[in-house]
Amino acid sequence: MEFLAELHHKIIHFPIALLFIYPFIEAVSIFYKKEFFSFTSLVILILGIVASLAAVLTGNQALNSIDKMNPDLYELADKHYTYANIVVWLFSLILFSRIYLQIKKKYEGKWKIILLLLAFAGCYFIYQTGEYGGKTAHTRISTIIGKNE
Repeated sequence: MEFLAELHHKIIHFPIALLFIYPFIEAVSIFYKKEFFSFTSLVILILGIVASLAAVLTGNQALNSIDKMNPDLYELADKHYTYANIVVWLFSLILFSRIYLQIKKKYEGKWKIILLLLAFAGCYFIYQTGEYGGKTAHTRISTIIGKNE
């Protein structure tokens, strides 16, 4: 499973990019009212969630591959893990709500705005996930380098 752990640093950029751009394309669909933008944002949201699930899977493997964790590294990794889970759950909620509302033909007006605002709030959680992920990686590397000197 070390293979999955090594993939984490490569995979994480896909959900970051896809989920971060999703609300912007959705906002464009509100102003231009073209089905193309709405459909594109839905596809990006689906791909972003699939990529985020892959990132969480590989991230769990990366976390399990750390031999000994000092308290600082554990605290950073725990915050990263928490924010990553918030991102996955929030955007999954947005996706399922959107699909439900589209089936019921109610995905317009206030519902579109509410989900859009939730998606923009999700951008904050994406940022925090990346922030703590970067700090976790740098702390781990510093720990490894410190042991080798």
